[in-house]
Amino acid sequence: MPKPMPLRSFLLAAALGLGAWPATAQASPQLRPMEAAVLACLESSSPSTCDQANRSVAALRQLPSYAKASHLCREEITELQSVLKLLPEKDVLAKEVMAGVDDLKEACAPYGF
Repeated sequence: MPKPMPLRSFLLAAALGLGAWPATAQASPQLRPMEAAVLACLESSSPSTCDQANRSVAALRQLPSYAKASHLCREEITELQSVLKLLPEKDVLAKEVMAGVDDLKEACAPYGF
């Protein structure tokens, strides 16, 4: 049985029009830590939490999958990092951040991410 979603996460997902967070595209095991870190950044918008999310996205470059990834996949990783840097400054919407996560998952999935 899946772990229940915290109320705060549910409310954030509802505000983004996602219904419930688990209903979004499921992340591969390699991407789950990154996705969790991005969610924590969205919930807190604190610089330290968002720095951790950015490090988690940057760590994707260390995965064996990255070496065979397309230019688009690599670009999505870079773009998500850029967007995350704007979140603590309130210069980006949470919906845009999650769209970046979804774009990354879609672009990188064929390469084993």
